[in-house]
Formats: sequence, structure tokens, C-alpha cells
Amino acid sequence: MNAVSTTFACVGACAMYVLTMGVHAQVSLDDIEASIGGRVGELERVEQMLSHPEPNRRIAAMELLLKSGDPEFARKAREFGLFSDDHQLRQAAVRAIFDAGGAFRLETDAPSDDSTKVVSVVQSFGGAVDSEGKGSIPFILSGEFDSKEVCWLRAAARTKQCALRPTGDSIHLADWNYTTGEFKLDDEGSLRGFLLYRGSGQPVGARIPLLD
Repeated sequence: MNAVSTTFACVGACAMYVLTMGVHAQVSLDDIEASIGGRVGELERVEQMLSHPEPNRRIAAMELLLKSGDPEFARKAREFGLFSDDHQLRQAAVRAIFDAGGAFRLETDAPSDDSTKVVSVVQSFGGAVDSEGKGSIPFILSGEFDSKEVCWLRAAARTKQCALRPTGDSIHLADWNYTTGEFKLDDEGSLRGFLLYRGSGQPVGARIPLLD
């Protein structure tokens, strides 16, 4: 093939490539627009379910959306329940979030000189303490509620091990190696309360974020 033929062949191939890319880009944009429309419709339906005038339907929708496996559905359900003006729905949201299982973390304030040994507690559970003395303990719930022990179980434990136990409007730590704690839902989407190690010293402020 001579140089002229090679040049024409290249021009033709390049032009075809550009045209092909243009078609694919157009189809891709059409697909994106269709997906956006479908997704917007889904999210609007989620909002309608959560805003249903019948309280029991709202609670049922929230519980099912939290277990749907769709991160955006779950986020909307969490926000709706945790920030609701309905006390019953707020408490149901806390329970539904733990029923769905997943990863959580227990955050602690920095201890004072006479407070409980929070650093030992954090380190014993594989957590970390920052330069200010604040701690963070990751934990995972299996999503299983033990009706006999009345508690949510830790995930991947060799034997059934309680992590959190509901008592009225409060959530208590359960089986945390001599560490006790009580938490209640605040206005920021977190369970806020305290930790106390072996019942001695002053309690340390702590919280369990439920939105992230």
C-alpha cells in the first residue's frame, strides 16, 4: 500500500471511529436520562411511602426500606425516622436501624483525671484514641435480635454475643467487658449517653452516630 492509500485509509478509519463514538455517546446520554427519570420516580415513591398518613404504614415502610439494600433508600428512611416529630416513629427508627445490622461506631469524649478508664476500654475493643483523648470503637451488628436475651447480636462472633439492649426509650451496652453505658436518641441523629468502666470513677460522655 502506497503512502496516499495509507493516508486515505487512516482518514476513513478515523472518521468512522469518531462517528461511532458520537453514536455511543448519544445512546449513553439517553440511557443516563432514562435512568435519572426512573431513579427520581423511585425516590419520590419512597418519600410518599414514608409520608403516608397511616402511622403503621409509615413505620412498616421505614423498616423495609432500611433492609432494602439500597443505600439511598436506607438513608432517606433513617433521616425520616430519626428526625420525625412522632416519638413512636423515632424509637421505631432506632430499632429498625439496628435490626438492619451493619457497621457502627461508639465514640467517646476525652476522659478527665477522675473518670473511668476509657482508653483501656477503647483499646480492648480494637478502637483508637486521638491526640485529644477521644476514642472511637468500631463494631458490627449481625442484624439478628435475640428475643431470649433481648439484645442485638454482634456479627462474626464465635458464640452469640450481645452488643446492645433496648430498655424503654434507652439503649444499653451489653457484654462489653465490665463496661456499662446508657444512650438516648438526641436531635442530631445519634444515641448520646455515657460509658462507665467497672462502676468506678466518673462516667465518660459517649455517642453512637446513626446517620453515617
